[in-house]
Amino acid sequence: MFFTSASAPGTAVGVSVSNFLFTPRDTAVQTGGTVTWTWNSGTTQHNVTYTGGPTPLPNNSPTQDATGPAFSTTFTTVGTYTYHCAIHPTQMSGSVTVVN
Repeated sequence: MFFTSASAPGTAVGVSVSNFLFTPRDTAVQTGGTVTWTWNSGTTQHNVTYTGGPTPLPNNSPTQDATGPAFSTTFTTVGTYTYHCAIHPTQMSGSVTVVN
């Protein structure tokens, strides 16, 4: 994966959880960086469940409503981690690519 200086991954990345979408769906972060998922709208429960990546996989989020607290993961191992909402796995999925 190639990143220009304008799109180089940061150390803190935000993902919005609303309706049936993760926005952005796919993101990148530097090693040691943190991704925070924030539940923004809607009335349906969602979660973040890791489905692949370097092991051991990070802890999953609790299932929560649109007004639930944010969920964060700090990534310390390079690789691509895939995740989905276990309640809506065919509609809501994404990935986090961790780079040096």
